[in-house]
Amino acid sequence: MPSLQIPTARFPLLSDDKTVKIWRTSDWGLEAEISKPFEDSPGSTFFRRLSWSPDGAHITTSNATNNKGFVFIAAVITRNTWTSDISLIGHENTVEVASYNPHIFLHNPAAPVSTSNICSVAALGADDRSVSVWQTKSARPLIVAKEVFDRKIMDLSWSSDGLTLYAASSDGTITVFHFTPEELEGISPTSVQEQYLSKFGFSLPPPPHGYSHQDTNQPTPPPSPSRANIEVTKAIVDGEQVNQLVARRGKPKKRVTLMPNASAAIPTSTTAPIPASRAYASSEQPYEPPHSWAGAAMMELDVPINAFAGESVSTKGKRKASAMESPDDGPERPVRGRTMGATVKQLGGWSIPQPTGSSHHTGVVLPTPPLLSYLKYQMEDSDAVLDARNSEEDRTTEITFITGTQVQWLNYLPSPPIALKATPGFCAAASQDGTLHVYSPTGRRLFSPLSLGSPVAFLEGNKHTLLAITAGGQVYCW
Repeated sequence: MPSLQIPTARFPLLSDDKTVKIWRTSDWGLEAEISKPFEDSPGSTFFRRLSWSPDGAHITTSNATNNKGFVFIAAVITRNTWTSDISLIGHENTVEVASYNPHIFLHNPAAPVSTSNICSVAALGADDRSVSVWQTKSARPLIVAKEVFDRKIMDLSWSSDGLTLYAASSDGTITVFHFTPEELEGISPTSVQEQYLSKFGFSLPPPPHGYSHQDTNQPTPPPSPSRANIEVTKAIVDGEQVNQLVARRGKPKKRVTLMPNASAAIPTSTTAPIPASRAYASSEQPYEPPHSWAGAAMMELDVPINAFAGESVSTKGKRKASAMESPDDGPERPVRGRTMGATVKQLGGWSIPQPTGSSHHTGVVLPTPPLLSYLKYQMEDSDAVLDARNSEEDRTTEITFITGTQVQWLNYLPSPPIALKATPGFCAAASQDGTLHVYSPTGRRLFSPLSLGSPVAFLEGNKHTLLAITAGGQVYCW
């Protein structure tokens, strides 16, 4: 991981080969290779995040061990010799991440800034679900927060003022540790760091354009003619003046939204017309991509919902598949993939509220699949399985994609799934809260979770096409 605040122009990299390699950024040649602290380290860590100290003197690395692998440590590598003679000991499992406070700390704030008067603060996150904060002038940690999460810690990050530490876990939660200047004794402003690094001929790079914490005391240059359509406004955020760029659009143009085709609607039903105010979208309004065939309006049917269940409904001359089959029709067709699994325990589900003030219900309310404690989908002509385990408690749901006996990927959802679908091109899970999650076969999200407005009643897919019908009667196709 590189660090732009380090005057040594070095790029450290910790990898699965149990070494830390230091690369020169001038010619990208190998400067040094450190392997001793990692000879007996386990290979079970998902992340191995290291961190530069703000003065550039040390690198603190994760996933190191002492005593032939029985003591889990964070190794501190000295820049001058590229050796590791300092260890941070105390965690009961592998250290996953190290993160230095971006500020320099002083042993004696009244003394001048010098190498002997400088120390740093580093935070460690480990697989024992604990976070520790260390100050290099002391052999003991400042704090140790144990069992902060339900699962291992994935990452740590300090705020720009150095008083807030953010910790993220694989259980889907984030914990915030806030310190006072008295608790982090000796913290110095950024100007002290700039003064110290200037001795090495190094200066901090300017913040990127539009950065919200940039110095607002600098005069704002007048807009150039090429940017005449941009209006610069000023806002006050938490007592800090922030420049904001507000784009001025040209002459409003009308954008036509496609109207739903009546022939594409459900047989014996009609779709409600879209209001005129929704038929055209002004360019002054934020763009909202169309996400359903019926727009944002709820479809309404002319007949009650129970009319779909009876056999008296006209099917336009088409017979059911069960009526067309007979024992003498030859070999059976291959069985399609379907949601597997008996109802281990049926959990509480959604109850869609009925509209008030009318005795006759004309809205569409399709029945949704029951909420099961275990849901499984077998992909067609494959041994791949997509399953979900819904907890009876108010916790996240685990969804897994397995090929044979190997787990391809694992994810956690905030709402329990009620329908699954898997094809060679994608995996889909529809949650009870009306959210649809779509993944690639390797576990990458193909797009952000989609809010359908209501739980799905039917979820079908074929190769690279996904179809969803919600309990509100809306039809979506991707």
